[in-house]
Amino acid sequence: MGSSVLTGRPRCSLRGSAKNGRAAILLFVHLTQHIGRLPRYQTTDVNRKIRSRKQSRPAMSPLLRALTYSHASLEPVTQAMLLQCYIALDAFRRGHGSHDLFSALGRTLLIAEGLGRLGHRASAAGDIESARAALMHIHAEERAGGGWRVCDADYLPLSTALAVFSEQLSAASLNDIAKAEARMLEGLLGSERATRQVKELA
Repeated sequence: MGSSVLTGRPRCSLRGSAKNGRAAILLFVHLTQHIGRLPRYQTTDVNRKIRSRKQSRPAMSPLLRALTYSHASLEPVTQAMLLQCYIALDAFRRGHGSHDLFSALGRTLLIAEGLGRLGHRASAAGDIESARAALMHIHAEERAGGGWRVCDADYLPLSTALAVFSEQLSAASLNDIAKAEARMLEGLLGSERATRQVKELA
């Protein structure tokens, strides 16, 4: 009488499983409340250590980081660089440029100049120089109150220089690209040092 006719199992097994289920739920709620009361300094401390480690690492550009990978992995990096340049130029065309975008285009032209000195589209040195002059004109217009924008006359040499830069990246080796960027960074650091010294002497 204490078992089911169909299964032969005790009828109280259903009640027992229900009790076990309720007990499991109560245990889960108890553990959740207990975990919620645990001190949070441990995770905060770990996060702080992770942030400090990230901040202590020297900044590495995408191109130099690509040196640790194969040449095939360089193409997505260079394509991303070109896309950023064209986005920056389009922002200036729409009158939404900024100092950061201006600096990014300037660095790109310096890398293109360095690649030209290494023999990649060396004949296009005049195009790169014209683009740098156009960039300086944009800067002068902004200082005069015209905002960060590019006129049609300056847009053409800049777009031509980006086309040259695209060809350079397609043909240059990973080594040459890294060399050009390293020279660009050295030039910027030297320029900052010279500016600082002039200010100190003034």
